[in-house]
Amino acid sequence: MPTTLEAQFQTHKIPLYAFIRKSGISPSEADDIVQDTFLHIVQHQDELAQIENFRAWMFKIARFKILSYFRDHQRSKVSHLSDENLQMVLDEAEFQNDQQISDRVDQLKNCLKKLPHKSKVILDQHYYKGFALHEIAAKAGKSNGAIYNAVSRIRQMLKQCLESNLF
Repeated sequence: MPTTLEAQFQTHKIPLYAFIRKSGISPSEADDIVQDTFLHIVQHQDELAQIENFRAWMFKIARFKILSYFRDHQRSKVSHLSDENLQMVLDEAEFQNDQQISDRVDQLKNCLKKLPHKSKVILDQHYYKGFALHEIAAKAGKSNGAIYNAVSRIRQMLKQCLESNLF
């Protein structure tokens, strides 16, 4: 089990994002809620010693962030749902997602292993180290277009790999 807060975030980021998206929130807004959830945890890290199940605590915080989002935005899609009913939907979504997400993450890891080394380096620099694509291009001595095309091809390869493993 990861010991640092950053390691905990990395471990739970994908399942948390999927959980939030399952509630009907757009991808960019889901990213914001993930960040808000992690920020809340950082701001309350003095409580971590008392937390027995980090994942459950994190998802509980995310639930409140989702409820707050819907209250603030009064989405017509869920405006007919009471907080209690929305909570039930979120609880069910979390339960259903856990195994599916775990399976998909394992599939993605296997697909990543199949990529050529150069592709892995680009993904590592962009997604894990946070470099912008134009920065990667400059470091590699390639054009921005070449790196953008490479990332597009990598994503397509991963998509095909994941789709072939669904059946």
